[in-house]
Amino acid sequence: MLCLLAFLFFVQGTISLMRVSIVMDRVAHGSLRRIRRMAESAPPPATEGPGGEVLTRVRSRSDAGVSTRVNECAPASWARREDAFVRVLPRIGDPVPEQGVVLVVRSRRPPRSPERAARALHTGRERSTYQDPAFGLRQIVDIGVRAQGYGENDPTTAVRCVDRIQTLVGAFAEVTRHRWTIYDHRRVPRAELPLPTWEGFVDLDFSELVLQCEGHTQVTRRLSAALRDLEEEVDRTRRPALRHHRRELRRVCERNLPAHLVEFALTPDRQGLGGGGREPEPVRAGPDARWTDDRSEERGENDPEEHCGRADRARAGTWADLW
Repeated sequence: MLCLLAFLFFVQGTISLMRVSIVMDRVAHGSLRRIRRMAESAPPPATEGPGGEVLTRVRSRSDAGVSTRVNECAPASWARREDAFVRVLPRIGDPVPEQGVVLVVRSRRPPRSPERAARALHTGRERSTYQDPAFGLRQIVDIGVRAQGYGENDPTTAVRCVDRIQTLVGAFAEVTRHRWTIYDHRRVPRAELPLPTWEGFVDLDFSELVLQCEGHTQVTRRLSAALRDLEEEVDRTRRPALRHHRRELRRVCERNLPAHLVEFALTPDRQGLGGGGREPEPVRAGPDARWTDDRSEERGENDPEEHCGRADRARAGTWADLW
């Protein structure tokens, strides 16, 4: 019995992983946790770091591969013992060649055993979402781009990708610095790690989706809504990057759609083509007023007597067919 239950759980888990929405949710949640950690790591009050004229370039002690993660505490602890400041050069996800320069150490005297700090950088064959939220975005964007391809032609999946992307971009807007500074217990900066820039993050999210959305009005309307909402939420200094993609979206629509459909394709709609783009105009009426349609009045659909007469004639016709 236990073996049967284990088999059923295994089959259910396998089938769940085959659903695109489950995969996107797991990737988005992992990236969102990392982005929020970046936003919460705001620097403490500014304190000058340890000065020095000795610059030491430290080479990688790992095999050639992709930078997958960094043990943030290790270089900071080593720098505190050496009274130095460590700057990590490769971003998470960058290719690192064998014996490539990965650290720059600034200190007053030549540091001892700098290779200990270099061991904090780990490389692998493939990127990971553990410390790389940009890779999570890269996977979601790939799903959206493939969904708009001629082989797939699944704009609904692309719209669901934009839903996750908008959440992640909104969270990344809270990251105020391009580098993550690590301080010791005395508020002295000891290590610095590079982070994705705002412009690069926005380009990663929207550039390919905008260029690929030609002819899919459901996707263009959802992208227009996402860019509009994000532009209203973020700080004024971050809006030019979003406006650039809104202009590019208009150019794509004007180049690939008939002129009378351009404004329809650019109408913001959070559901794509879910009816959220065109709202009925409010009409002020009394409490006894009814919603009527001009065409329905011409047909007499709002007249109770006419409606009953049509119903009786329909029933009579039905009975005649039966006889």
